[in-house]
Amino acid sequence: MIQTQSENEKEEKNMRRRLGTKAMSVFLAAAMTVSMFPVQALAKEEDSAVQMDADGWVLQRQSDDKNVELQDGWIVPDEDGNGVTIDYGKIVNDTGNEGWVVFDGDEPKYKDSSLEYDITFSESTQGDWIAVAPATRVTDGKNYEGFAITNGTGLERTGRKDGSESYAGVDNLLGLKFEYDKTYHIRMETVGSTITVYVTRDGKEEKLTSFESPIGLEESTYGFRIWRGGKKIKVDNIERTEIVTSSLEKNVAQIEEEKWGKEDVAVPVQFGNGDSISAIYNGKEKLTEGQDYEVTENTLVLKKEYIASFDSRFRLDIEFEKGSKASLQVVKYTPGKVQEYVWTPDQGSDMWESISGNGSFEMQEDGLHITGTNALVNTLSPFTNNGEIEITFDAIHDYDGFDMGALFRADGTNWQGVASTDSTNGEGMWDFLKNGNKSRIIWDGTQNMSRDGVMDIKIKVRFVDDSITFWIDDQFAHTTSISQAAADMGNMGLYVDNKGDVVIKKVVFREILPFTEETGERKTETIENDGLSVRVDSDFPRVVDYTLNEKTLNGSERRFNYVTINTVDYPATATAEKSEDGKSITYHVVPDGIDVTFDVVFTVKEDHIVEMLIKNIEEPEGMLVNSINLPHQPLISANSAQEGAVLDAAWFEENSRQIRDLQEKITEKNTSTTANRSASIPIITANGLSASMLNNALLDGEEFVFRGFDLENGERSVGVWNQDFMYRGVDGEKILPFPSEPDEKDLYCRIAIAEDTNDDAVVNWQDGANALKKLTEGLIPGGDTAARSFFHVGYNFASGTQQPFLKVADNMKRLSNYIDGFSQQLVFKGYANEGHDSGHADYQDINKRAGGAEDMNVAIAEADKINSNIGIHINSQEAYPEAKMYNDHVMADRLAWHWMDQSKVIRRYVDMLEGGFDDRLNQLFEQTPDLDFVYIDCWGEDRWGEKKLVGNLLNNGVELLGTENGEDLNRFGVWVHHPSCNGKISQFVYNTQRDVYPSSSIYWGGYNRGVSMMSWQHNNNINTMVEQFYTNQLPQKYLMCHEVLKVEDDMGTFEGNITSGNWVITKDGRKLTDGQGKIFIPWYAEDSETKNPDEAAKIYHWNSDGGETTWTLPDNWSDLSNVYLYKTTQNGKVLVDTIDIVDGQVTINADAKTPYVVYPGEAKADETEWSVGSPMKDTGFNSRDFSIWNKSGDADIQFNDDGNGVSILTMSGTEEGAVSQTMEGLVPGQKYRVAAFVGAENGKTARITVETPDGQTHENYIDQVIMSNQYFDNYAKGKMVQKMWVDFVQPEGETTAVVKFSADACDNADGKATFMETRIVETKEPDLEEGYVANETFEYIEQGAYGIFSPERSADGVPHLSETHLPYTTDTISGDWSLKLYGEYGQGDVTVRTSPATMRLEPNTTYKMSFDTLGDGKVYVQSEKDGGDQVLNESFAKGHSKFTFTTGDKNDYIVRIEKGSVLDNFVVKEDIVDKSMVEALIEEAKAIDESIYTEESVKELKAVVKEAEELLETEATEEQLKEIYVKLNAALDGLVEIVDAYERLEFEKADSITTDTNPDNGGATRPEDADDGQVMNNTFDGAWYQFDAVDFGNTIPTKVTVRYSGAVWCFDDARVEIRLGDKDGEVIATVDTPRTGDDWTNYVSVTADIDPAQAAKLEGVQKICLVLRGTRASGKIYAGNFNWVSFTPGEERVELTTDVLEYAIELAKNADTEGVIDSVKATFEQALADAEKMLADVNAGATGITQADVDTCWQNLIKAMQYLSFKQGDKADLEKVVALAADIEGRLDSYLDDGKQAFVDALAAARETLADGDAMQDEVNEAWRGLLEAMANLRLKPDKSALESLINEASALSEDAYEAESFGVMRAALAAAQEVFADETADQNAVTAAEENLKDAVAKLVPVSEGAEADKNDTAKATADKQANAAGTTATTNADNADADSTTKSAKTGDSADPMAAAAVMAVAMAAVAVVWKKRR
Repeated sequence: MIQTQSENEKEEKNMRRRLGTKAMSVFLAAAMTVSMFPVQALAKEEDSAVQMDADGWVLQRQSDDKNVELQDGWIVPDEDGNGVTIDYGKIVNDTGNEGWVVFDGDEPKYKDSSLEYDITFSESTQGDWIAVAPATRVTDGKNYEGFAITNGTGLERTGRKDGSESYAGVDNLLGLKFEYDKTYHIRMETVGSTITVYVTRDGKEEKLTSFESPIGLEESTYGFRIWRGGKKIKVDNIERTEIVTSSLEKNVAQIEEEKWGKEDVAVPVQFGNGDSISAIYNGKEKLTEGQDYEVTENTLVLKKEYIASFDSRFRLDIEFEKGSKASLQVVKYTPGKVQEYVWTPDQGSDMWESISGNGSFEMQEDGLHITGTNALVNTLSPFTNNGEIEITFDAIHDYDGFDMGALFRADGTNWQGVASTDSTNGEGMWDFLKNGNKSRIIWDGTQNMSRDGVMDIKIKVRFVDDSITFWIDDQFAHTTSISQAAADMGNMGLYVDNKGDVVIKKVVFREILPFTEETGERKTETIENDGLSVRVDSDFPRVVDYTLNEKTLNGSERRFNYVTINTVDYPATATAEKSEDGKSITYHVVPDGIDVTFDVVFTVKEDHIVEMLIKNIEEPEGMLVNSINLPHQPLISANSAQEGAVLDAAWFEENSRQIRDLQEKITEKNTSTTANRSASIPIITANGLSASMLNNALLDGEEFVFRGFDLENGERSVGVWNQDFMYRGVDGEKILPFPSEPDEKDLYCRIAIAEDTNDDAVVNWQDGANALKKLTEGLIPGGDTAARSFFHVGYNFASGTQQPFLKVADNMKRLSNYIDGFSQQLVFKGYANEGHDSGHADYQDINKRAGGAEDMNVAIAEADKINSNIGIHINSQEAYPEAKMYNDHVMADRLAWHWMDQSKVIRRYVDMLEGGFDDRLNQLFEQTPDLDFVYIDCWGEDRWGEKKLVGNLLNNGVELLGTENGEDLNRFGVWVHHPSCNGKISQFVYNTQRDVYPSSSIYWGGYNRGVSMMSWQHNNNINTMVEQFYTNQLPQKYLMCHEVLKVEDDMGTFEGNITSGNWVITKDGRKLTDGQGKIFIPWYAEDSETKNPDEAAKIYHWNSDGGETTWTLPDNWSDLSNVYLYKTTQNGKVLVDTIDIVDGQVTINADAKTPYVVYPGEAKADETEWSVGSPMKDTGFNSRDFSIWNKSGDADIQFNDDGNGVSILTMSGTEEGAVSQTMEGLVPGQKYRVAAFVGAENGKTARITVETPDGQTHENYIDQVIMSNQYFDNYAKGKMVQKMWVDFVQPEGETTAVVKFSADACDNADGKATFMETRIVETKEPDLEEGYVANETFEYIEQGAYGIFSPERSADGVPHLSETHLPYTTDTISGDWSLKLYGEYGQGDVTVRTSPATMRLEPNTTYKMSFDTLGDGKVYVQSEKDGGDQVLNESFAKGHSKFTFTTGDKNDYIVRIEKGSVLDNFVVKEDIVDKSMVEALIEEAKAIDESIYTEESVKELKAVVKEAEELLETEATEEQLKEIYVKLNAALDGLVEIVDAYERLEFEKADSITTDTNPDNGGATRPEDADDGQVMNNTFDGAWYQFDAVDFGNTIPTKVTVRYSGAVWCFDDARVEIRLGDKDGEVIATVDTPRTGDDWTNYVSVTADIDPAQAAKLEGVQKICLVLRGTRASGKIYAGNFNWVSFTPGEERVELTTDVLEYAIELAKNADTEGVIDSVKATFEQALADAEKMLADVNAGATGITQADVDTCWQNLIKAMQYLSFKQGDKADLEKVVALAADIEGRLDSYLDDGKQAFVDALAAARETLADGDAMQDEVNEAWRGLLEAMANLRLKPDKSALESLINEASALSEDAYEAESFGVMRAALAAAQEVFADETADQNAVTAAEENLKDAVAKLVPVSEGAEADKNDTAKATADKQANAAGTTATTNADNADADSTTKSAKTGDSADPMAAAAVMAVAMAAVAVVWKKRR
């Protein structure tokens, strides 16, 4: 072998993916260019398209081949294209479906490959379960194969082919456990059928497993099958390469002796991709190509010359170019001459050789004893490739069945085998073995159990090429092809698996040679009738062909003259004789090699039917014919040359118990020519004809066999013939005539030939199926009844007698009234022993607690009156130890179902062969002769065992049969529990007779079998049954009354012009259903002879939505003017309307989901007789009126519906009330028990009273019900009622008595008494002896359930009454019955309790109690209402337990027994108190350790002790002693033990515990063993656990810890509240308790902080209540399981002193605060208030205060007092200055900037001081002085206009006009003036000075003369420049403007300061002087 193309293909694949993701963008760009559409718009449209894959990854449901639209996040490929993440959890959550196949559709398709990757599993929701199957070959969801990782170290080989699943465990060679959040590198090598898996660990690749896969897919991709819970699968670094392999199509070439060396031999070769043959060797000799052999295309041709060089056989080894190797055995054989070897024990064991296994084998007197795993080869057996092995043996043990089979093709260490290596339900699981690797072949229905010496077992295995066939006891079992079954040469032998323990008594090894085909001219005869002509061979019983209307269908195209007798093929001859009428021909057949002869008769009958009979079988003396057949002789066939030739067939997939369809397109030549395949309904269609067949081989699904035959012309024929007929059973008795077909005395096969039967102009399988119906009509017993009946299931279970027989009859009447007399078929589970799955298989042990055979017969008769049947549920699979048929001989070693008790598998053939099976059934029918319907559970056998079962039942008068799976009882069953048979062909043929098919929009059906009104599947709701009748079963049964003719495009056409599709049914074009829950279906009258619904005597109507609908009436109602509309009820029809007919239609206004029936006229009123067979009538209050029960009293007495249709009697209000009736038919001297479920609440007392004619009154009462009813699956479950009864003996000579149910008067208007489920039974229980209040032995519980006890929770099968059957039972103690308190499959223990109504304990009374148990436990005596009032709480050990207890003041004490395993002999009697008992109790009281109890409780005890001692000094009476004894006990019990808060507070040890019950299951919270101690379970929101004395000492707790477990069923927000006091007290802390795992096994401790302020409250001894909280939701009903709570200690508390604080407060109260500034005063007042509060809190004992807090408080007060000298200042002056400043503030813009900000700041500060209440005098003075100073510093802005004019004038002067010196002076003055003018900060003084200076300089200018002026000017200019430079300015002269006097001086406002400001300054100055004067004074 060689690997090729990996890198190129990988890159090519990635490129494809990259191109795929880019293709759309390329398209969009082009689209935008051409059409100018926005790319975004187109892209958005693309995004909305359905995403069917993710980069090639595809998702499909397992067993389906349709792609599922992917949602975001489901499958996310890696960006590099080399990995993927599969979010299986999201897939499951989003779809609601489990079981998916994910595969890469873009990968190249290889048959053989190497696949490796890294894989990581994460985010599990199912614990350790991985549940992922890497598949190395995947075609689609229906076709894949690989290995599965389950959980732990579990590995399986797994796969599906055409949807049929196959899986089995395989070895985990490394013991590797796959875990979550770890990455594994795995490599899978798949070559042929072998898959080898490697895991890399620590860099080293190791083999994990290797196995043979039976699936055998061809070229495929890869992927995964995933199931069970949420998870993510991350796959990365994927590498996949093809492994190229080549092989020969066969490993053996068999050559007839006459042809040896005379003809070349061609052997087909399957070449791998690009492969070729490189060499061929014979030993070491290499053959020469062209001389010894040739290779042409796909064929290896061996030359005849080479063959002739050998005598008889030789072996060739072929090598291929790419590494593959193959071998070819060339063998000469003589036709008809076979090798055979028979081994018998007298030959010894020398010829046996073990080639594998570690078991042992040895010769014993009776045979070869083989134990354990052994592959044994018989060295004398034929060395052959094809053969058969017959093994006769018995199994000593059968832990896995007989666990053995045949071995063949053994050569060295290579071998193959077929063996039954396991068992399911006792039925054999058969595997193909290759070198020890197992591949499942079939789950066979026949048991593989030991027969324990009754009869030997005979199995036979035939292996021919890839075909495997096996038989059991000469009865055909199975035939199939096995891809791993290479036809290698080898010896034969035996295989025994690991638990096998067998004795071999005979083995026949026989070579199988090809049949010899007849040659020469084919001579035929023709028989004909009714237009059908049939040609048959004249020399052997074989059909040549059929001709009808010039159309021909083939029979056998090849001729093999053989017969099969007892599984052995014999050549045979025959002589033929044709009848005179030409319709038939008879062949007398004589086999060669066996002295058996028989006749075969072919007859052409009317209606195109051909019949073949096998009759007149002659058996030689000493030999019996068990089975017979004509092999390889098709009765119908077609070949590949016939266009459209096809075989359609229904076949049985037994591994999944399914009926499936197959289709072989004959023209494609794909049908195997080597392996036969079975079929149940074969239909061949060709040449315009379609044919099917029916026989009485009675193999229940494998009646026919087909295969392909290669023809000489190169075409391939596919033909069908009969499978082996059963002639005799395992018991040697003839099978025929069989009770289901009593007139059929011969073996038959009938062939139906048809053209177009449904007028659709097409001939297909449906035409053949329609023709077949002529043969199957009426075939299934009870089929007509099934088509016209409503099926439902009822149930008794676990001793509960939920449905006594007379109640069953009443329930069926209730339903009958609802469905207006429609026939019912009730499957009643639990008719026997203690109910369902109890006491199997004592069929005759009719449930006595349900009424026994007498009541059962009454119920059967009552059902018959309403045209109905009560059927029973039986089982022949397992038996329970209490069954009287149970013994070591009949029972296998293999364990079976364990519900209430552990069962074992029945050795069915032992039971049947020895007659026990028949005897028990016959005894049943002797007691119940009118029983018509039997359901057989867990049935899988389809051979003799089935005939034995069915034959007995039919012979006993049974009319209908049902079973669990639709594939079983195929020929006899009309109803199944699991309607999952998906075969379209089967349903098409048998729909009118079998209610076994799944839901279909054409046929309807497939309804939920769990819908029940009689306790099945925990359902008790008649309303859901009525809805199911109208909306499913009624439409289904209507269609079942009409044969389907055609199905096309999801639409069925039925006879009677009826169509059905998409849930819409029409008749003659008018709708009967609308597909939306609206029904208008006609039905026949009860006395109809035809029973055709279209008679339309009435019409059923239903409208799921309610409202008006209009319907067209049937034609036979056309003469009516109106119709009558009735509503049906449990009590009968009620007329609700008369509706006019308009144009043949009626319009009905219906209430939603309400049953109606329409009549053409007024219907007869319904009358129902309730409780027939019972002295007490209307026991279920079904009349719902007071016609039977007589009402009295003034209470509000009503019959109420519980919502499920159950009637409940209530008596409410303050007044008394009663109902009563006179019972009749009582037997004088007989003791009776009247029982009921009774409730009482709010002060009402409920009573049951029986008054007998002798004046005696017998009464019982109940005045409270605390716990909801927990009787499993009972109508009362969950209701506040409990079982109560009263016994009475009927007086001699009298037959009547009055029974009364009553309620006392009470004060509470809400008082109510409730009664339901009443019943009267005979009882043999003795009266209690004097002084006894209970003597429960469980021997007298005729009413059912648990005697005086009631369970505290409703468990599946627990408790129940266990029955003694020694030595097999171990769960009883004495007598016949005990009460079993545990289940066998993990239901846990159930605590039981008495009630005051079943055991009444008086107040203040001492009792002795004793009982026996088989286990340890605890017993409590407590108040029913106040569970904390316990007068006894003790543990007990296995065995006999005794206790003494004294009740308190209450009258409702009960006994609770927790655990104990099995309970019996429970006795309670009153104890007499004497003086010594009181003395002993006094001593006990004095001996207590007082320190561990609260002072109050010890004080109370001492007082009672003193009282007792004083009493003992007197002559005390018995009553006084009893009274003080009770008081002493009460005081001792009342001691309140102090528990340390810092130790564990165990929940179950709380001083008082909530008495409320869980609202979701009605059960109380209770303890159970877990977490190395006890925990409280069944917790709920509001449950509380109170501890009365928890000592925190002087330590402050800081944390609190809770120990608990939180499972998946717990509240999402579960938490524990720690409350101070009781359940309503203050919450001190809350501890969140989140989920800890999927189940209850994971206990953790969680801790929360306690707020210090709250913690400070926990001082000394406190009451602490633990309250559980959480929000209920769907499936979330518990808070958790809680073990303990503990506190964590913190710091210790210290003593506080307040002397200084008190003195400081006294000082403060005398302090003077007048005139104190505000802040000081406020601080002082607050400090005083704080101090006074601190003192008050300390005096009040407030917690959380430390000494530091106290000291800080008085220190703050003293500090505040020190500031009281701070007085407020006088602000009058300040107010005046601020007022003046405010005026200036308004004109501030007229002042220079300098000083302005200082003013603003000073004003703001002054105002702040003015507003400050804390400002003292210094601060006030400082504020007004600062403001006054700022005001004084303000300066008005100067007037520069004169200066500006002067500067302008001076600037205009001409320098030339003046002497240089004077002009220089002027220029300097001008520059200085200009500088002042530009200075914005210059004040008025500066402006005036500049102005005066310039004016003076101008005035002093000296003019010059004209001549000399130039020199003067120059000199003057120079001087001026010099002066200007010195001044930093530039001098300018203007001689034209030299007149200094021309400028006139104007008056200036800036000549002096602002007069208002000056006035203000003066005023303030004067005020200041005054203030100073005042202060000084």
